[in-house]
Order: sequence, then structure tokens, then C-alpha cells
Amino acid sequence: MEVSKSPEVSLFVRTRKNWNYIPHDINQPLNYFDISKFTTETHEYILKWKDELIRLSEQKTEFVRGDYKEMTLCVSYLSQGTKVTFQRPGAMHKARWMAKLIYTLKLVLLEHQIAALPKGTVTTTSQVTKLREFVDFVSLVYCAWWFKCSVNVDAPLNSLQLYKGILKYAAINSTISDSAARTLKRHLWYLSSDLVLLSLFSSKVSNVRAAPNG
Repeated sequence: MEVSKSPEVSLFVRTRKNWNYIPHDINQPLNYFDISKFTTETHEYILKWKDELIRLSEQKTEFVRGDYKEMTLCVSYLSQGTKVTFQRPGAMHKARWMAKLIYTLKLVLLEHQIAALPKGTVTTTSQVTKLREFVDFVSLVYCAWWFKCSVNVDAPLNSLQLYKGILKYAAINSTISDSAARTLKRHLWYLSSDLVLLSLFSSKVSNVRAAPNG
């Protein structure tokens, strides 16, 4: 979204500084996901991703941390018409991936309100499109796997399925797909020959897949 040498991202600093000037009460009209932006060839798996996320969110009742619960903003973005209560943005170091996602979700959902502010108060014109593209990807592909990450024996299969989703996203946005695939590969160090055996205890892995020659 931007290049910064500071520990914080200036876009998010502006968001926090001007939060009181952004109308964000529960009755505000929000900027929701719009499937018409995408080619009809991609609609089938976009709807599949969307339905899967909504189903998972309905099953999730407990969150380890409060900011994790804010990730349900992805569900609000995709489901349209959902009333949203926004929490005030807190301090954020750019190394915190979760905080970056939450900030971006708020910026996109409140895009119309931010656009009504003086130009450059929060976002620049060039940032708006990039923010939308980022939130589309996070909501459709990434967020569902965040809901599934609490069971460690499912981690190897979840990572594989996430990687497949990232590759499929190339039909929507190849730039984001390529970048996400490279990033995920850097975080697959834990899938050693020893740890991948966790998958043998996962209820999501069929007996055929788990068999040595399956």
C-alpha cells in the first residue's frame, strides 16, 4: 500500500488521527463487496469462497483475543447489509499483520465517508483502488483460513488449501496472487518432514490421502 521507513504506516496514522471526523456509527451506509466488478468466469468460485467464510463465521463463537474478533469485518464486507460497530483504531506497528488487515477493512467499509472529507485527509486517490483490491483478496481467500487455524493438526492441509486458493486468485488479480504466493512460501518452514506428520491426525485428511502411498 505504501513504502515507509517508519515503524508505523502513515496511512494508518492518518486514520487514527482523523477517526473522530469519519462518520462511523452503526447506521452509516457502508461500501460492501461488489461481485459485478469481476468477470463472470470467476463468479462460481468467488461465491464458493464467500459462502464458506459466512458458514465458518457462524460456527466461530470464541476468540482468543479481542482484535481477532474484528476480523469478522470480512464477513460484514462480503455479506452486505450487515450492521457494523467499529472500534477505534489503536496504535499499530507495521509488523503486525492482523492490525494491518483490520485497519484496511475499516478504510474500505467506510470509503464513502472518507471520500467526503477534504482530499488527502486519510487516503490518496491512488490508495483507494489498492485498498479495495487488498480487502477483496483478504476477505475471499485469506480470512476463511484464519477461522480454521485454531486446530494445529489441520495446519499442513490448511496451508495447502490456502496456497491453492492463492493460485486460483490469479484469474482475478495476478499481481496479488503472485505476491501472496511468494509471501506464503517464506512461511512454510514449519512444514518439515516431522511436523507434516501432524496431518495424519487431522479429521479433514481422508485415509487415502494419509496413507504413505495414497
